[in-house]
Amino acid sequence: MKKVIAAIIAVILLCAVPTGCAKQKQGTSDEVVQVYSFEKTIKPVCMHKQFGALNLNDDPEYVSEGKQSLKISPSCTIADYNYIYLPFLSEYLGFDYTDASKVKRVTADIYAESAAVIKMGMYFSEQAELKGEANVFNLKAGWNEVSFELRHAIIAIQYDITECYGVYLICDTAMSDQGVSIYLDDLSIVRGDIEEEAELGIFLDSTADYFELADFEHAYQQMLVTSETQLGGAPLASVSVVKTADYGITAPSGERALRIVTFPKSEGVTNPSTWTQIFFSDKWLQVLNPKRFTDLDKYHLKLSIYQQDDVKIGFEFNFYTSSGGMSWDQVVTEKGEWVEYDAPLSKFTAFFDDPGRFGFAWLDWDAKYGDSAVFYLDNVRIERVG
Repeated sequence: MKKVIAAIIAVILLCAVPTGCAKQKQGTSDEVVQVYSFEKTIKPVCMHKQFGALNLNDDPEYVSEGKQSLKISPSCTIADYNYIYLPFLSEYLGFDYTDASKVKRVTADIYAESAAVIKMGMYFSEQAELKGEANVFNLKAGWNEVSFELRHAIIAIQYDITECYGVYLICDTAMSDQGVSIYLDDLSIVRGDIEEEAELGIFLDSTADYFELADFEHAYQQMLVTSETQLGGAPLASVSVVKTADYGITAPSGERALRIVTFPKSEGVTNPSTWTQIFFSDKWLQVLNPKRFTDLDKYHLKLSIYQQDDVKIGFEFNFYTSSGGMSWDQVVTEKGEWVEYDAPLSKFTAFFDDPGRFGFAWLDWDAKYGDSAVFYLDNVRIERVG
């Protein structure tokens, strides 16, 4: 029996009553629900506008169930654009799986024309700019069964699991270079009672004179950071924790840094003052406990930032109070250099008296400078001086 088909027209976010069938997993209370079988339509599936092509396939060699599957043919050579996304809400097909609090696992059948690398995970924004933790799959030629668990404790650091927009799939750019397609079928979710997880500890190293804010030596720390945009001036920034050596750069501390891919102002935006920001999570701020710093002139905020491309940006530090005020400062980047910032916490007195949110911001830049620009942030810390 065909299980329920789920999908979404990405721009429609109306709640719909879930309908259809589910299969009980033998010996457990888990329920397996088919979210995509591609028997009716391709319309719900979305992709980045530069991704490539998506088509329905009816060649039975590339179908694991039913009569159709989804043919995915990437042609984009920009890694950050090379993704598709499969939403969890559909007014057209009539159900809503956006509350993923009971989702334990995602499974799918994928046929690869030749060996290929993909990444999959959950996303939390309308056009999948906000992505959760990626799961890497090394596909062999032929059929592959892929499956990944939802790590609820990690997701909770950054996003609301009850507002999950769906599943994303990223293709390695080598697939674009080689003209490789893959075929996706029977994408399902496994739902059941979630075992109590120990809350993920956010550990910030500290001594009497040093207090880590973020050194990004742990990959999960990218979950501490969420991108936001003001007035919709530019696409959301993409952030990830990476080994800088993989990009030909030496980190100033450890071997990892936060890689920030920024994008130019969107076509048609005439407002000269739109901003994009990245914010650290509320749980991170609780662990930091800003109110412990009282003699603010004796403590300095320090960090390092690296500009990879020609786009020079003034990165602001925005310290918002819980009552809505803000104090700020900035550092101007230099191409091919780690620029060090150093300033006393007394520049941000209002925040340390009444902490609200902490993040970075930059003025959206013109598309004439390029399709994207990359920066690296590392070793954000507070040090006691003097």
